Order: sequence, then structure tokens, then C-alpha cells
Amino acid sequence: MISRYLLILYLVLAVSANTETFLFLVPNYYDIPLHPQPYTHQRLTTVNTSTLVMVDYPILDVYNYDLAKTSVSIPYQFTEKPQNQLLVKLNNYGDATFDANDVINVKLCWPATIPVNFDLSHRFIRAHDLGLAPERLGGDTLDIYVVLEYQADFYSVRDDLASSMEFNLVIAKLPNSLPVPIELYDFIVYLVDMCILFAAMYEYVMEGIKRAFFS
Repeated sequence: MISRYLLILYLVLAVSANTETFLFLVPNYYDIPLHPQPYTHQRLTTVNTSTLVMVDYPILDVYNYDLAKTSVSIPYQFTEKPQNQLLVKLNNYGDATFDANDVINVKLCWPATIPVNFDLSHRFIRAHDLGLAPERLGGDTLDIYVVLEYQADFYSVRDDLASSMEFNLVIAKLPNSLPVPIELYDFIVYLVDMCILFAAMYEYVMEGIKRAFFS
């Protein structure tokens, strides 16, 4: 009975949302631009009709893993279905958010009811590469950007479609070089604890089995 409920739960989760993930390493040679200010709120700016830039966005870690700040809403014309891109700037908040050789995990989730094709990558970009004044992006430094390319992929006879797109974007610094998402760490700790407990009780369990079935 429990296995049936677990199967139903898995199927519900599978059809309720789509997920894309992407990992990359901050290069050892990369000179990370200074950013002493802390994160405050999302800040979106427009480059042109097909490119948006998120100048400020939270970078999570194992100590501040809060998904409440990962909801994103951006304008999009579902009637025309253009191919657009969102550039998300990675600021080294407090000059201590990430360092060279850190692993950055990017996870994108969006409703399965909205058929959109996403492609995740990252680039090193300066403000002048985008034709923007440096002050619009906080300077003309060489910064890391997470790149989301997206395009709706469906046909509709309606013309009153939504004019915005919503999804969850999680950008997190992993605590070590192992490519294990932070949300699995609690489960891993629980699993390790159970293994330690089982190892400590193994001899007693085996002795009980022998007495029950072979005595």
C-alpha cells in the first residue's frame, strides 16, 4: 500500500513541474570582481527586445538555502513565441559568497502546463559587450552570468495568452566539489545516521535471527 502511495506521489511530482540543472566550476584563474554590498532584491533591466539582465539575484548555500527568494517573473509574448534570453549576473555579495574553484549548481523549475524549451549555460560578460553603460550593471567588470535561453513551444487558437513567464531559478554554491544538490544533504545525513545505527546493531540483529530461526 505504501509503495502505491509513493508511486502516485512520484507521478504527481513528475507531471507537475519540469526541471533543468546545470553545474559549472568557477575558474581558478578568474579574478572575481569586488561586490561588498549584500543582496537585497531582484533587479531586472532590459538590453533589447530579446535580452533581459537580472543584475541582482540571490546565491544560496548550505547555510541560507531558502527557496522563497527563487521565484522569477519576466515579460514574455506567448502569442508570438520569440526566442529570448535572460542573463543572471553572479555577484560576490559581501566579497564572500563564492571563490575560485567553487562549484555552482543551477536548477530551473517551471510548470509542466507551460511548454517552454529552456537551455542553460554560463558566460563571462562585460557591460560594454551588451552595449550598456557600466553603471547599469554595477560597473564594466568581467562577470559570470547564468544564461537562460527560452522559447515557448506550443500551438493555441486563443489570442489572450499570458504576457509573462514564471519559474523558479535556484543558484547555489555547493559546499564541496561533489556534484550533490544541497536539498539532498539532509537525506544523506539521515541515511548516514541510519547506516551507523544499523552497523552498531548488526551483531545483535544477526544473533536474534539465528536464535529465532536456527536454534
